[in-house]
Amino acid sequence: MELKIDAINTPDGWVVSPDMEKSLCQWSNLIAGNESGSLLLYFPANGSGNKAVKTFSKAISVSGYTNIALSICSLREYTGAITKFTQAKYVLSIYNSDDDKFTFFIPTYKDLAHFDIPVVFDDIAKYEIEALGDTEDYLVLSNMVASSEEMPLDIMLAIKTDLERHVTENIGNGLHIGTCTYASGADQVTIETNWSWVEKYAVLRFIGKGIDETHQANNAVGNSISFTRLYDGETMNVGGTDVEVFVQIPVEIGRMDTEILLPGICLWYIGPDPDPNTSRTSQETIAISAERVYTVREGLRLKWRITIDNEARSPELIAIATRAIRDYFAHSTVWVHGKKLWFEWSEPAAPVEPVEGYDVIPKTAYSIEIGMREGTWEIQNSGKAPKATLDVIPEA
Repeated sequence: MELKIDAINTPDGWVVSPDMEKSLCQWSNLIAGNESGSLLLYFPANGSGNKAVKTFSKAISVSGYTNIALSICSLREYTGAITKFTQAKYVLSIYNSDDDKFTFFIPTYKDLAHFDIPVVFDDIAKYEIEALGDTEDYLVLSNMVASSEEMPLDIMLAIKTDLERHVTENIGNGLHIGTCTYASGADQVTIETNWSWVEKYAVLRFIGKGIDETHQANNAVGNSISFTRLYDGETMNVGGTDVEVFVQIPVEIGRMDTEILLPGICLWYIGPDPDPNTSRTSQETIAISAERVYTVREGLRLKWRITIDNEARSPELIAIATRAIRDYFAHSTVWVHGKKLWFEWSEPAAPVEPVEGYDVIPKTAYSIEIGMREGTWEIQNSGKAPKATLDVIPEA
C-alpha cells in the first residue's frame, strides 16, 4: 500500500531562509511520480544552516507504513550513496504532531533519484531540509511517499493509475452519447439522442448540475437502462434534468466475483519469476541518523508478468482503449512506492476473436514484465554503543 505524503509539485507552502530562493521546476527529468512539477531550492554560498520547511495544515498519519521515499537531485553537492553521516551535505528532519524531531543524514544525486528512510513517527506535521555545507547549490525535491509492501497489488495499482490517466487524456470524461432526465432514486433511465454504444455491462458517467455519478448498465433495452450494484449502485442518487451521459473505459484489477466491464481494461498477473543471480544474504544501508544506522537484507529480485486485457463488443471502442495503452507503453516506466521502475513490453498484442457461440466478446491482450526486489526483511537499526564510564570512589 502507498500514501502520498507530499506531491511537492509547487513552491507554495514552503518557508525558506532569508538568503535562499524557491521556485517551480517543470523539467520532466526532474519530476517524480508523474506529478506536474517539483520544487527547486537555491542554497547560497557560505549558507550552512540554511533550511527549507514545509508545514502541513493537518498532521498526516503514516501509521501502518514502514518506509518513506523522497526523490532528490543536487546540481553541485551530490554525494551518491553514503555510509557515514560525515559524507552528507544535507539533513532531513521529520516532526510529529507533538513537535518531536528525528533527523536523517541524506544522500544527494546528480540525476533525480529516490532515497528511503524508515517511518519513525505515527504522524508527520512538518519536515525540513537543511544544508550542512557552504557550497552554492540548487536542490530539487519531488514526491514524498510512504509505503508498506503488498506485491503484486502495489504494482497493479500503479499501472491502473497510469492507464486511467492516459484514457482520460484520450477521451476526457468519456464518449458522449446523449442526455437524460430522471428523479432521485430512479432505478432506470432513458437516454435521448444517441445510445449506440450503450449495452449490458457498459460503465456510464452522469454529469450535470450538482451531479457526478458512475453506474454500470445491467439491462439495456433500446435506450432504457437499469444498473448493476457496482460503482454508485442500482439507483440514481441525485435527480437531474438534461444530465450529460458518457460511456467510460474503466481500468480495473481483475476479479472473478464481479461483472465484466464492456468496454474496459482489466489487469491480471502471472508469476513471479525469481532471478537466481541475486543474493539474499548481503545487507544494505538505507538510512543514517545521528544515533542509528538503518540496514536491510537484500530481498530476492522478482519479475512480475502483468497481462492487460482490453475488451469491448465494438472494434471502435477496442481501438480507442488500445491507443491509451500504447501511449502508456511509450513511456515504459511505472512509479511504485516512490521509485521509478522500467517495464518491458514482452509480447506482441494478441487479438482474441470469439471462437464459440457463447464467447461473444473480442479483446486484445498485452503482456509486460516488471522487475522489483522484494522487501520481506524488516528494517534493522543498530544504535551507537553507549559510552562507557568508570567512576572511581576513593576509600574513606
